[in-house]
Amino acid sequence: MRCFRQFWIAALLCGTFLGAATMKATPIKPNLKKLLAQPAPKKPAYIPARAGWDGPEQRAPEPNLYTQRYAPQASARAARASLLAAAIPDWRAVLAVILVIFLLRRLRRASPDETAASHQRPQADVPRAA
Repeated sequence: MRCFRQFWIAALLCGTFLGAATMKATPIKPNLKKLLAQPAPKKPAYIPARAGWDGPEQRAPEPNLYTQRYAPQASARAARASLLAAAIPDWRAVLAVILVIFLLRRLRRASPDETAASHQRPQADVPRAA
């Protein structure tokens, strides 16, 4: 059994080393002409702040389903739900534990109260020394 296990370990190690030896990484060789031909990214336009003006000129954004699902409040709700799911045990497991308890009680009741000993106590009282 031990020899069989050592054979499989050796085969696994050899396969790993042979697989790693044949792998090659290909370095990236950028094309400088193509990189230089691309235009430089534009800088974002400066938008002045509009604090103190009459009111919002844009409508309030619609609630996004993505943010409702992945926002911190949603993850807190998900954590609460998973803790609640973990705290409530499966009814089949609870039933199995209760069934085992009752079976063990019945087995204890069915067995004799006093176990048979390999030696018997002497019937006469033996006086205590000292």
